[in-house]
Amino acid sequence: MRRLLAIIFIFGQTAFTSFAAERNPAESVVVVANKSDPDSVALARHYMEKRAIPRLNLILLDAPANESVDWRTFISSIHNPLLETLVKKGWIDAVPGKLRDKEGRLRYGIVGHSISYLVICRGLPLKIREDPGRIEDSPPVGLTQDSRFQTNRSSVDSELALLPVSPYPITGWIPNPLFGQEKYSFLEGQRVLKVSRLDGPTLSSVKGLVDNALRAEKTGLMGRAYIDNGGTHQIGNEWLSKMAVALRKTGFDLQVEESPQLFGPEARFDAPAFYFGWYNRDITGPFLNPGFYFPPGAIAAHIHSFSASTLTDPSRFWCGPLVMRGVTATFGNVWEPYLRFTHHPNEFFNALTKGMNLGDAAYYSLPALSWQAVLIGDPLYQPFKVPLEKQLENLDADNAPLGQYAVIRKMHLLRFEGKYSEALSLGAKGFRISPGLALGLDLGKAYLSAGQKGTALDTLRFAIYIQYFSNDDWLPAKEIADLLVQNGDPASGLNVYKNLIRSKGLPNSLLKRFLYEGVQVARTSGDFIQAAEWNALLK
Repeated sequence: MRRLLAIIFIFGQTAFTSFAAERNPAESVVVVANKSDPDSVALARHYMEKRAIPRLNLILLDAPANESVDWRTFISSIHNPLLETLVKKGWIDAVPGKLRDKEGRLRYGIVGHSISYLVICRGLPLKIREDPGRIEDSPPVGLTQDSRFQTNRSSVDSELALLPVSPYPITGWIPNPLFGQEKYSFLEGQRVLKVSRLDGPTLSSVKGLVDNALRAEKTGLMGRAYIDNGGTHQIGNEWLSKMAVALRKTGFDLQVEESPQLFGPEARFDAPAFYFGWYNRDITGPFLNPGFYFPPGAIAAHIHSFSASTLTDPSRFWCGPLVMRGVTATFGNVWEPYLRFTHHPNEFFNALTKGMNLGDAAYYSLPALSWQAVLIGDPLYQPFKVPLEKQLENLDADNAPLGQYAVIRKMHLLRFEGKYSEALSLGAKGFRISPGLALGLDLGKAYLSAGQKGTALDTLRFAIYIQYFSNDDWLPAKEIADLLVQNGDPASGLNVYKNLIRSKGLPNSLLKRFLYEGVQVARTSGDFIQAAEWNALLK
């Protein structure tokens, strides 16, 4: 296969190209929509307008709206028409011909392409079913003989990524030449089309993929990070452990679940800017709490063999439900990929921190093409476009719910450097400008660690004046209440519990927990009437 690719691109240049294009990559984004689906076309135009992508870059295909298609349909309605159009429009440099390979794909003499990203819009097929009649007796030269890879099931996007080298064997997977490459040769870059998908359960939720990316690029990505580790395969646990280390180095307030259990509905889960976990078939835990929604720019992925098996269902698997709940970017698999051949989340995150956009980071972290992976989101999205220092300069009361997390992140970085007094000063200043429960909790803990108990209690007591707690506030408020009790102010802690228990939308598991622990706090405060009332509710 590698010899074949070398022959196809024998005329390619060998100058090295970095992941950051010199020209505006939006000018060479090609957007593909289903012309028989008005929502698909509307989504394409929405994306192109928001990203200033030239209108001529839109390609409309007449394809079925089914998520799953067979190989014959994929080739006749997507592969061949798209290749033919890309060549006619000059996006792919090739010598057209009338010959077809044994699969029915057009055989062009392809030299190269000038496409930065190919974006597939909701309404086009997602995956290709296995066709036993097309499975080769032996895998392509250089690929494993493992019988698990003797399949031609695949994601549509992963097949389109290899349009510049078509035709190629469809049994098994093809090595991604961009995997792990910060810089790659012109020849290697010409062997792959970086494909991303704007897709999800509803048109409005998919438009959110675009709008939230732009919003985060304007204000900066802010929030906490969550790692749900403890899966059944060591390599997956190692990936997520490495990612936890990388997240801490960037200063994000990180929470890690190391047990075999996933984060439950009662876990703290405010403002998840990053979430990575495994291993559960369907979305669960705090994501199902009433009112849960991701902050703008959030990136989340759950490693599972069928996480993207469908994108239209708001409750099944992971990718579709994540989009429905406001995630800005995610990735997953349409069929069984086997763990090593899905996106490596630690490498994906490392690429983002180096300044890569979503599309480049995804292909940097993906080892296999003509396989099962899909990337969902705007490939141009840069989560670290706004530096942390710029976020801190723009703090004000209007962005308090998320701005507090930028302050927390900077406080963490200062502590890592041993600058504890500077961290406290920054936290106090940020708390005056951008007050919030998460920052109040972090600052209160920092004062306690510094031996400043009085200042800590003054900081934590602000929670008693909050009459309504949203779902993001539930667990930080509880932690504040418990700290008040533990440090000699049970009356203030009790006031916080009263407001917590009155919160709307509390899951039963959390309500029971708050009632049980509230009874103990009420007794400690000497309010036995309140303790009896909550105890009766528990029973």
